[in-house]
Amino acid sequence: MRQLSVKRVRGARAAGAGVGGGSGAWTAGAGGGSDAYAPDGEVSTYLHAQVREGSRLRLSAPYGDLVLDDRTGGATDATPLLLASAGIGVTPMIAMLEHLAGTGHPAPVTVVHADRSPADHPLRADHLAYTGKLPDAAAHFWYEHPEPGYPADRTGRVDLAGIAVAPGTRAYLCGPVPFMKAVRGQLIAKGVAPADIHYEVFGPDLWRASPMSSGPVGEATTSSTVTGSSEA
Repeated sequence: MRQLSVKRVRGARAAGAGVGGGSGAWTAGAGGGSDAYAPDGEVSTYLHAQVREGSRLRLSAPYGDLVLDDRTGGATDATPLLLASAGIGVTPMIAMLEHLAGTGHPAPVTVVHADRSPADHPLRADHLAYTGKLPDAAAHFWYEHPEPGYPADRTGRVDLAGIAVAPGTRAYLCGPVPFMKAVRGQLIAKGVAPADIHYEVFGPDLWRASPMSSGPVGEATTSSTVTGSSEA
C-alpha cells in the first residue's frame, strides 16, 4: 500500500490524525485516494468537510510497502492469491485487483473483506467489478450489520472455514491489527506458509502499532506504518 501524509497547518501548528502534531495518513490507490473518516480526527474531518476538487494540499512522497511481488500478474503466473481487507484497508486491494485484471492473472484469486455494512464498504462496486474481470476469482464479504436476507455465514467476523485456499497461496492483508491476526491464524491453520503472508496496518491501529515513524524526508511526523511478512 502506498500512503501519503496530508498536513494541515493552523497558524504555526501542524495538525494531524496521529499522536502529537503530525500528519494524517491518506492511502493512494490506483488513480485515486481513500481516507478513513474519523469524527474526532482533525485532519480527517478537514478532508471530508472542506477539501474539494481543485483544493491544494501539502503531501509527502508516497510510502508503504504492501505491494504485489514483481513476478505477480500476467498470463503465465500460476501463483494463487488471497487478498484480505477490512474497512479502508480495501484501498491497496483495489489497486492489486486492477493490476491482476489488466494483466490477465489466470490463477485463483480469493477476495475477502470485512466491514460494518454494505453501505460502509469503501469502493464496494470496484471490489466486485475487478474481481469479476478475473477468470478464476471469488469475492467473500462479511458484514456486522448486513441487509435483510444476507447469508448468515457471511455475517459477523471473517470465518475462512468454508473458503478453499489453494496450495502455495500468497496472502496480502490490510486492516486493523485484530482483523489481521485473526485472518493470519486461520490462513496458517489452512496450510499457508507464514512467510507467504504479507501485511500492512491501516486504520485506527496505524497510530499505535509501532513507535517508528514514516513519512516525508526532512519533515518530522508521527504517521507510522507497520509492514512486513510473517516469519513464524
